[in-house]
Amino acid sequence: MSNNIRVFASSFNCAKVFPFEDADSKESILEQLIPHVSHHDVYILGFQELISIWQGSFSYVCLQYLEDLSKLVLNRINTKNTTFKCVDINCLGAIGIMVFCKEGFEVTNVLKSNVRCGAFYSSLKGATAIRFSILHSGVSDTITCISSHLAANEGLINLEKRIQDYHAIIESLRNEFGEMELSHVIFTGDLNFRLNELFGEIDYRDPDVISELLEKNDELKDVMRSERAFSQFLEAKIEFPPTFKYHTISTDGETITDPLSYNFKRQPSWCDRILYSNTSKNATPILYKSIPRTEVFHFTDHQAVILSINLPHIEVPNTTMELSSSPHSSVSNLSLSCGRMVDYTLGYSGWLYFKHSRLTVVAVAALAVFLWKS
Repeated sequence: MSNNIRVFASSFNCAKVFPFEDADSKESILEQLIPHVSHHDVYILGFQELISIWQGSFSYVCLQYLEDLSKLVLNRINTKNTTFKCVDINCLGAIGIMVFCKEGFEVTNVLKSNVRCGAFYSSLKGATAIRFSILHSGVSDTITCISSHLAANEGLINLEKRIQDYHAIIESLRNEFGEMELSHVIFTGDLNFRLNELFGEIDYRDPDVISELLEKNDELKDVMRSERAFSQFLEAKIEFPPTFKYHTISTDGETITDPLSYNFKRQPSWCDRILYSNTSKNATPILYKSIPRTEVFHFTDHQAVILSINLPHIEVPNTTMELSSSPHSSVSNLSLSCGRMVDYTLGYSGWLYFKHSRLTVVAVAALAVFLWKS
């Protein structure tokens, strides 16, 4: 019997407008996102911008939506012969992650962590993670699953911010989970790495163009080669067009422009990626692709990406891997408090605006008068 674990992972930026109220759309999205008969042992689903900014400021809101989706996912992946269970769900702001594994696997040591990388330590950017151990085929392996949303936009300053975000995430997760060298790590997300030049309207679906752009101009490939970030990760070969930025459908249902075409307000780039740790040197990627941009996905300017991979068993030395008995963060309590305050400010401001727009005007005016007189 093989000691390999077959893992399915996805990353999907939902542009803050996932159609939660439309049952048919939800089911259709999951049907296209997750292969029905795929014989995977573990499913990892990562989301970014799953809900609006103000909703993401309240963690319970995102968790409720993830719990709703998790039931639909189980309906999708369960078969007559194989059933799955939810290992756990986690979220930070509008960044979410769900992990499932076969019922027959024994799951232990489930840990969760969040890393704030947004302005003033807000949850606008960062990562949410789940780590767990599973007993399979008589052996035990640990998997660390990360869903992330790094700093956006083109330019060297924003590139450096993405690199800083990556290192902040890894440092914080090491503090929370312990060393990750003996763990499989699946790092999904809207990593936001761009092409480092503007190319305009070229044929981004041409295999030769794809290969050349990735080799010469992709920021993520460059920082991996130079070991400035993700030096301990690998990526399966990309053979799909850039996943960002597409035209979308307006909120009234009318097409702004062709939703299959790129919006050249941004340089088309491979923002959405799934990487795996080089601890899994003998890992075998089976499939790495973007999900076709069918009508049900026209609400977002991103394409979802999926990875199917066989992960080998990692032999653990006799020495016990140390996990933090009392997890600590590299971010100070003051910074975390500041971040939460920013979240609450954004959250309640958004809630007032969308639910009570007139009250918002009065509140802002009163605050302005108070600040002017003080």
